[in-house]
Amino acid sequence: MVNQLVLNSLELAAELAEPHYQVLQCVDGLIADGMERSRFREARYLDATGVERRCVEMTKEAIVLVSMRLGAESRFSPDQARLGHDQAAQRLA
Repeated sequence: MVNQLVLNSLELAAELAEPHYQVLQCVDGLIADGMERSRFREARYLDATGVERRCVEMTKEAIVLVSMRLGAESRFSPDQARLGHDQAAQRLA
């Protein structure tokens, strides 16, 4: 699949040790700058208090660009980002 969604913004924030809101701001900025929306999909999760919050699922390419834009040393090369979304969700559970 060309634009397979592999990780969400909450999981990426945890991996990069960055605040989730900064990852979301970066995603919003990339979309505003013209990045294809097909590389992202809006999603929701429940936080520790049971409140529904926004997160964004991303493709491998989007993960690398978000990581670079945040100034973080990217641990997600396209080969490393092949981890499926279900596997990543299990890791956080």
